[in-house]
Amino acid sequence: GQGGHGLAEALRLQALLEKNGATVHLTRTTDVYLSSKERADIVNTSGAEVLVNLHLNGWEDPSFDGLYVLYGK
Repeated sequence: GQGGHGLAEALRLQALLEKNGATVHLTRTTDVYLSSKERADIVNTSGAEVLVNLHLNGWEDPSFDGLYVLYGK
């Protein structure tokens, strides 16, 4: 699916955070589509103190690429 690259980065970030003592809850661990409601339900029941929303973006023009991270408490 299209989210595979973002998922790979999320799994790498999970490993890094856990290595440094964080407890990490992911909204998904495989490349499957989840609706916004499904993601919100997971987040709202996780008991998390911090939310990190990771997105990888791409465009048809290869000179544009990147990621953005939304962080909230």
